[in-house]
Amino acid sequence: MDLERTFGSLRAGVLYMLCGIGGNLLSACFLFNQIQAGASGAIFGQVGLMLIDVFVNWKTIRRPVCNLVVVLVVIVISVISGMMPGVDNFAHVGGLVVGIVGGLAFLPHLLKGQGATARKIVVAITFPLLIAMFGGLFYLFYGYVAKGNNIDCEWCEQINCAEALLGEKWCSGNAL
Repeated sequence: MDLERTFGSLRAGVLYMLCGIGGNLLSACFLFNQIQAGASGAIFGQVGLMLIDVFVNWKTIRRPVCNLVVVLVVIVISVISGMMPGVDNFAHVGGLVVGIVGGLAFLPHLLKGQGATARKIVVAITFPLLIAMFGGLFYLFYGYVAKGNNIDCEWCEQINCAEALLGEKWCSGNAL
């Protein structure tokens, strides 16, 4: 609600949808044999937005270290829980990245302590980056995965499986 009040319903809604679409696209590319649904990518995008808000407005936030610790704890807990069976870490990671880049691209007022030139430069960099990210994800999915090709990535499986933490593969249902 704070995001919506601060930046308006339209911008907050567009960013929320972009985070959800980006997270689900990344998930569809790497978990192509599984049906996944949910808003975790969109919600995690809001966490990414909170993260950049803390960094960008460090001097104007009352207790920035406390805020940063809270956001980092949420990210760590979410990523660890994303390694459990039935939870989609690719959507978490995709939403987080889109939230960070999209927040800088669509919410230039986030940089309220910066000058107008700095805001323009950030938008000029992040908006094309956001378009390139979505273009790459759409191409990867529709141009490669949807045609029956598998993404051959040995380490990508570690993103969605707790083998890295436990030393054994216990979530074979999440295997790529």
